[in-house]
Amino acid sequence: MLPVIFSIYIFLPGFALPDNAPGKKPPVLNKNSTLADFITYAAVNNPELESSYYSWQAALAEIVQAGALPDPILSYSHYIREVETKTGPQKNRFGIAQRLPWYGKRGLKKNIALKNAFVAENKFKAKKQNLFYKIKKVWFELYYLGKGLNTSHESLKILEDLESSAEYRFKTGSLSHASLIRLHIEKEQLKNRAVSLEEQKKSLMIKFNSLLNRDIYEEITVPVKVLIPELPYSFEKLTDFMKKNSPVFGTVAEEEKKAELSVKLARKRYYPDIKLGLDYIQTDNGEGNISENGKDPLIGTLTLNLPIWFNKYAAAVNEAEQRHAAVKKKQDYIKNNFIADLRMAYFNFTDSLRKIDLYENSILPNAKEILSVLQATFIAGSADFEQLLDARQLCLKLSLEYERAYTDSRLYLAELSRLTGMDLTQPEGF
Repeated sequence: MLPVIFSIYIFLPGFALPDNAPGKKPPVLNKNSTLADFITYAAVNNPELESSYYSWQAALAEIVQAGALPDPILSYSHYIREVETKTGPQKNRFGIAQRLPWYGKRGLKKNIALKNAFVAENKFKAKKQNLFYKIKKVWFELYYLGKGLNTSHESLKILEDLESSAEYRFKTGSLSHASLIRLHIEKEQLKNRAVSLEEQKKSLMIKFNSLLNRDIYEEITVPVKVLIPELPYSFEKLTDFMKKNSPVFGTVAEEEKKAELSVKLARKRYYPDIKLGLDYIQTDNGEGNISENGKDPLIGTLTLNLPIWFNKYAAAVNEAEQRHAAVKKKQDYIKNNFIADLRMAYFNFTDSLRKIDLYENSILPNAKEILSVLQATFIAGSADFEQLLDARQLCLKLSLEYERAYTDSRLYLAELSRLTGMDLTQPEGF
């Protein structure tokens, strides 16, 4: 089977063997594996992607079949009651015939099958990009959960450090019972949050491993730091990339070409097919002395089918034209929606970078400074405990919002990669 597929690749321009084709041996993963390693593993091991790949290969195999001639017909007839002729009785008749579709029909069918193969190829690429996007999405959500856990543990440690001072001040009467209870409540809330994040992390790891089609309980080591992404392209440039490289755009473009060819093929139904044949009749010697005695006749035949059901052919042409119009409208719909999605992803990406800069250089340093001052003054006995707890809550909230913006920047870049059909992510930032 493989030699046939490879020969198709060689003789059909526009096709190329895909990198990381499914079915190959996946790479070995370990605790030092990067996101790029996991993506490579999924590319050759994900069953849904592998199914799409084999559908593509099946479409490639149909091209040769679509352009081939129908099987020739071999016939044999035995005269039960022999036909007597002056040259002798006819005993057996042998025939061979070949149907030849009207000029252009075979070429159109082959080109339609070729377009089907391009559609299948683009669908495979789209599934691959969607798979990679899902993997990146889960990966960076795992990164965010890790950051959330670290932030929760740090906040919990702060509360535990304050707890002994708060209890002492409560015993001396300088802290209300309500404030001490609030401290305990916040401490329990943080513990509960940490447990919830741990459980969520386990669920995401199972989902991540299922995308890779490996043991769902395999451990995954997510980095504690990723780089802030860069995008040196304008929205207009990304739109150009999408129109040229997006497999979804490629799919509808090939479907439109296929529908146009189907219209031409439907119009060819008004023309007849030709059948050429050759018959040989076995004849025995007859009575008498005739010069042609026992000579076997050889007969050439030409047959045409009669395309007289014009209503049927007109309906077929109309059907093909309507499908062509539907595909063109679908192309406009996808184009408009993808451009809108790209615009939103681009805005979300740039907005997340703006938030990162704002939190990193202004909001978070100020919030941490306030918390540090209030902690020091509380320990010294002069700060309001309610203010300290409010400042701690604010610092925790802002830290999580910062990590959310940091994670979202990677997610939106991954989405831009999916929409444009290009890998815009930075490998070193995985």
